[in-house]
Amino acid sequence: MRATTVLHISDSHVVADPAVAPPANLAHGVELLRGESTASTLERMLGGVDGWGVDLIVHTGDVVDDGAPESYARAAAILTATGVAI
Repeated sequence: MRATTVLHISDSHVVADPAVAPPANLAHGVELLRGESTASTLERMLGGVDGWGVDLIVHTGDVVDDGAPESYARAAAILTATGVAI
């Protein structure tokens, strides 16, 4: 039996559009400090996942920062684009 390889990620705090989000949120603060949105950071981090032998991605913590349906849709699009089960 082959072992299942799980990638566990947490607290991505994705927002649909950080420019529209209230300035008090974490995603906006990260963008101000790093010059990169939390969504693009997640995309960059998952960019090589197809070469890692991952069978399943488990995301815990704050998937999105603002609870907006558009933010969840953006996070889901990023995660499903990997081709790995979530």
